[in-house]
Amino acid sequence: MTNEWIVMRQRHPMAGFTLSELMIVVMIFGLLVVISIPAGRRARRFAQLNACKNNLRQIVGASELWALSERRGEGDPFTWEDILPYLQRKPICPAGGDYIGFEYHVPPTVTCTVHDWRRDPALAGWIP
Repeated sequence: MTNEWIVMRQRHPMAGFTLSELMIVVMIFGLLVVISIPAGRRARRFAQLNACKNNLRQIVGASELWALSERRGEGDPFTWEDILPYLQRKPICPAGGDYIGFEYHVPPTVTCTVHDWRRDPALAGWIP
């Protein structure tokens, strides 16, 4: 019986990976995940920042159209109801912030509570 087992084993060698090979693969996979998580967070923050910057541009453009059509001057306050006819929809900050500072000024005073262009250097050049 032992001879038959040895002959069978020689014909069909056991296929598979050793424990150390599997541990190395799992370790490499874990390292790739650890490297990619901060990059994903950074990319999401950058995308939110760009979306907020574009929303601010739309609000400023709508306020300028409102001021021209209503013959308003600098310092006149406006509300969402005033500028919504000049927008397709009400802009929403992707990070959950609110847009504040609704007075018509040049340069604009409207800003986001999360992405404040006066404090955030990444938003410094958003003003049209």
